[in-house]
Amino acid sequence: SGTYKIEAVYTGTECALEDTVKVDIFPALQDVLNQPKPISICAYDEWVDLTSIEDDMFNTASINDYTIGYFTSLNNAQAGTAKIVNPTQYNTLNGTTLYVKAEHNVYGCIGIFEFNIENRPIPSVTSLDGLLICDMYKLPKLKDTETYFTKTNREGDVLTEGTVMPVGEHTLYISNIVDGCISESVFYMNIISCQLPKGISPNGDGNNDFLELSDYHAENIKIYNRYGGVVYERDNYRNE
Repeated sequence: SGTYKIEAVYTGTECALEDTVKVDIFPALQDVLNQPKPISICAYDEWVDLTSIEDDMFNTASINDYTIGYFTSLNNAQAGTAKIVNPTQYNTLNGTTLYVKAEHNVYGCIGIFEFNIENRPIPSVTSLDGLLICDMYKLPKLKDTETYFTKTNREGDVLTEGTVMPVGEHTLYISNIVDGCISESVFYMNIISCQLPKGISPNGDGNNDFLELSDYHAENIKIYNRYGGVVYERDNYRNE
């Protein structure tokens, strides 16, 4: 950059003309703007905001001095064709190697930068089998990054290890979040009151004639008399 002068003298005379020109040489945009960093997303994300690279890319330059465009190929970026219409909601199914084109609004200098979209792995999550259990059930311990929620998508109340669940049917969600990526499993439980009657009198009078255990899914039952002798025994007892 600088001011340059040209002088012309007609040969053999003192007739002369001169003029000056000021030249501004703008550096290559690769030397002005930062190389965009890869965009990291969770493996299940289908949409991403491409403009998130701009804060770091224009860290030392004013983005207002440039016209920005995003493209799925280098040829399109060079030709300025097939520009991504909505870069703030880009579908990653259309490709993960992309190009951003910056053009200085005054000098017209152009820089094309390549960047990638990278997937972070989805973390594993504890999966607990559904259960039917008597009262006073306590929630078991999870991994350090996992949490119980009463609603899906990490919503509702947070329950901790050792929480005593009340009688009733419950659906809990176990959520694991690692590096911003979330996995979730569902935990079903049916907690019933296990207050068994202390005796039965099956004499046909309509009072205490049956021992109702249908909800308990008993594998077997033995009934003893007061002297310790077995007077009734059956597998898979329900209501007899």
